Amino acid sequence: MTKGRELPTDLTSEIQRMMVKDMHDFRITKVNCYDPVTYESRDFWESRKEYKAFSFPVFLANVENVARNVRSHLRKSEEASAKRAAKESKKKRKEEEKKTKEKGGADEKATDTLEEMMQGLVFEQPTQKLTDTFVEAYPCGDRVLVVVELFGDVKAEEANAFDFSPAGDKIVHWTRTPSVWTDEQKLIGALGSTIADADTIILGNAIKKRLKDSPKPSKDGFLWIPMEIINLPFCCEPMLFDKSGQSIDSYLAQGNEKGFRWGYFWLVREGCNPESAKKLVFTCHDEEEDDNDEASHCLTGNYDADDISEATEACAEEEQMDKDGDESVDESVMMDCEQSTKGSNSPAEEGRSDLSVMRGMWSKEIDLREKAEQKRKAALDAQHMAEDRAKTANEKAKTAKEAARKTKEDAQKAVKEADERATRAAAAEKERFQQAAEEEKQRIQSEARQRFEKEAALEKQRIHEEARQHLEQVAAEEKQRLEEDARRRFEKAAAEEKQRLQEEARQRFEKATAEEKQRLHKEAHLEKEELRTEADQAKERESEQRDEYQSAIAPRRSGQKSRLSIDSYVSVDAERPAKRMRVVDPKATRKSMRRILKAKRSASNEVDQYIEANPAQEQEGNN
Repeated sequence: MTKGRELPTDLTSEIQRMMVKDMHDFRITKVNCYDPVTYESRDFWESRKEYKAFSFPVFLANVENVARNVRSHLRKSEEASAKRAAKESKKKRKEEEKKTKEKGGADEKATDTLEEMMQGLVFEQPTQKLTDTFVEAYPCGDRVLVVVELFGDVKAEEANAFDFSPAGDKIVHWTRTPSVWTDEQKLIGALGSTIADADTIILGNAIKKRLKDSPKPSKDGFLWIPMEIINLPFCCEPMLFDKSGQSIDSYLAQGNEKGFRWGYFWLVREGCNPESAKKLVFTCHDEEEDDNDEASHCLTGNYDADDISEATEACAEEEQMDKDGDESVDESVMMDCEQSTKGSNSPAEEGRSDLSVMRGMWSKEIDLREKAEQKRKAALDAQHMAEDRAKTANEKAKTAKEAARKTKEDAQKAVKEADERATRAAAAEKERFQQAAEEEKQRIQSEARQRFEKEAALEKQRIHEEARQHLEQVAAEEKQRLEEDARRRFEKAAAEEKQRLQEEARQRFEKATAEEKQRLHKEAHLEKEELRTEADQAKERESEQRDEYQSAIAPRRSGQKSRLSIDSYVSVDAERPAKRMRVVDPKATRKSMRRILKAKRSASNEVDQYIEANPAQEQEGNN
């Protein structure tokens, strides 16, 4: 038993009691404790829902122990009856296999199982691959080499484990699997999502089906999955050994650079000492042996086969004589089952006890051989008498043989008719099952299609809603961007238009100012010409007046007359210079120019204010 974990390999007492009862009623249940094919079959496991509460590997690991205890507590009459029934079952199976091989494919289809008929296929045993588990027994028959491929986290030693069955003829290979394989969301879904889609629903249903027969996760969050049941060629000690024969706690492992790893170990035959395995060899009962080998365990050594069989039969008779036939069979079997389940004795102690028993059997075997020699001498004397009786018996046998031949022919005809009826019934049953399977398949497909359409519609609606929201968001962002671009372009155009209008207004103002300046210059020139003309005229008049004045004061004859003439001249000419000064006054010209410039500035300011207050109208006017 490997270390590092605990596995559910024990059945309850109630279930073991049910197994014991079914094996006692082998005539009804067809489950015989001497026929491993019957009690290790899936039909026996599926016969009760209590059995199916445990996985099939766990069931197989316990049923052999129960069968062994039932065999050890049967009465002599019941044991003989069970052995005869087991022999008949074996012969019947062999005959059926032989007929199946002779008839060929037509009859093979008639023996299909229900699952094969449902699927319409006949499964064949595949050929062995190179990487399949190696279970190789040594020629001396004392040990077995096992090489197995490792699964899971191959770098961790505790990721793979091996369990022995109670009988020691099977090993279960367990591998550690992370619990993430039980969560469909973590396998293919989005992390943290709580919404299930069609893919996760389908995968979740498949996971639930597979988890029905699997054990619960361990405390560290891992699942232990049985990968393979390794059948051993004989019963072995429930411990692992290395090449030198020393017991080890765990398997040996090797690997390569690519990450591939494999484990290997050696097993020793049950009750065999690894150091002296070639001297003493124990074997288990084989289903394919002849019908004369009735014991489940036998002793072999350096003796003849006849001597060994005689010693084995003698030992079996002595063991049967020591049994108490009046004890309650069911209670004793249950007590032994519970003791074996609890594991009161260790495998090493059981091996030593079996070794001591076998040594006692050797001494008895020597005595039996001496007695057999005496019986052989007496048998020679009785042989002559038997020959005479055989002649008479041969004549009677001929008559009986003829009658038996006729009876056999009649029986063969009846069997042939029964086979034909069974074939027709099987064909009808197969057709009915195929029809039911087709209807069930159509119903399941219809339900799956409806669920998928419903889920697809919901998913489509959700996608459309998300697309609409995304489109609205993108449209709003695009609208905002376009408005921002339009505003920027408008501001840029308005600034350019304002600059253009200001430039045009400045040009118009400069042009108007130049024209006004030219006009004023022209008017000033005209006024200057007029003033010059008037000045010339005034000079002429002044010269005339001076001449008149001089002519007037020249005689100086009368002082009063001269004074009057001068005063009149001054009074007359006093108005003319004043008028002349008013027309040519430069201050008046400068004031008029200031008024004109002020009016132009106010007009330009009003134009700028109007453009700033009404840019849209100005833009329309420009367009």
